[in-house]
Amino acid sequence: PADVELAFGLPESPLPAWKIELKDGRTLALRGKIDRVDLFKHADGSAQAVVLDYKSSGKQLDATLLHHGLQLQLRSYLGVLRRVAELEKHFGVKKISPAGVFFIPLRGKPSSGSRADVLETTTADSAAFQHSGRFDVAALPQLDTRGEKKGTQFKYKFNKDDSLAQTGNDPLPSEDFTALLDKIESDLRRHGESIFAGEAAAHPFRKGKLIACTYCEFKTVCRFDSWVNPFNVLTKPKASE
Repeated sequence: PADVELAFGLPESPLPAWKIELKDGRTLALRGKIDRVDLFKHADGSAQAVVLDYKSSGKQLDATLLHHGLQLQLRSYLGVLRRVAELEKHFGVKKISPAGVFFIPLRGKPSSGSRADVLETTTADSAAFQHSGRFDVAALPQLDTRGEKKGTQFKYKFNKDDSLAQTGNDPLPSEDFTALLDKIESDLRRHGESIFAGEAAAHPFRKGKLIACTYCEFKTVCRFDSWVNPFNVLTKPKASE
């Protein structure tokens, strides 16, 4: 752990906002506060960094929502680590490389088991507080030093040939993790351009039973009628995406 409640772009915060250049000389300035930043410092002065966000209950990053440019908050923190150069001076390192981002549940639900099961292992309820997110598989040796095929604190699983299993995995190959970092910026830039273009139509998403209207605070004044107007249906991304 290197810092907690790390503010950027807020009044009296030690770090500036993350500024993303838009068209016509406009700028999207992102500001906020990161729950916790952990660093792994190397001998050459560089450091790998992960962001941890505490939640009262378990929360997951959803591949479909990520693909369509939603669930931005946690991912945006990775962009802050990547693009706000003042962070390196703040932490006293030469270079920071984002390595992962995780939700941490504060109210994990313990699993059931016999008394013998609990007494025989110190990780009986490790899954209840398992970190959930995305991380660069190259950073796994720094995150988990056990050298196992399956994670406990972190969600990963390898096949017998040391390849990542198709399911039950949060790590990404390094090139895919870099692509995720690039997508964060493109998603934010797209949203910023839409705001300046005056795009404000009510077009809530639907993903299975999940609809944006569930969380909207303006339903009493919104003219969207779910019985008449079509939802923006989010489709699952293809494996190549």
